[in-house]
Amino acid sequence: EALSKPYVAKLMRILHKGGLVQSIRGQKGGYQLVHTPNQIKLSTVLNCLGGRLYSERFCKQYSGAKKTCVRNADCSLRVLWKTLDDTVQLVLSELTLQSLNCGEQQMLAKVNHFVSDMEQSGLAITPKWGPSRMKNVQSKPMQNILSK
Repeated sequence: EALSKPYVAKLMRILHKGGLVQSIRGQKGGYQLVHTPNQIKLSTVLNCLGGRLYSERFCKQYSGAKKTCVRNADCSLRVLWKTLDDTVQLVLSELTLQSLNCGEQQMLAKVNHFVSDMEQSGLAITPKWGPSRMKNVQSKPMQNILSK
């Protein structure tokens, strides 16, 4: 991946602090996963490394010159980013580190299977919003769809 040693060291420190890897001392030391790859969800790894695509805090952090965003009461972008984030989280919560151990065609088959199962089960991520704030999305839990 052509990552620099300092950057890899920084990532490993973050993963260690997040409880995903443990350090091994000694001449043959380094880092190892705390759990097996099939037990570690990608959503957990990405949340540890940097968090979600969208956070409710975003509108407060980037409100411009005013205290709150001028679109706080009616924001199409908030709905879009919240829905995309929830969809990404749904998929990542089904994938494990082990599921990445495949080629592009195998991953495409897993994703196609996931989408097909979503359609068959009637799973839809439907955002619900009030007058000024997004509420939680509603979805049905998926059961190991991508592990097949």
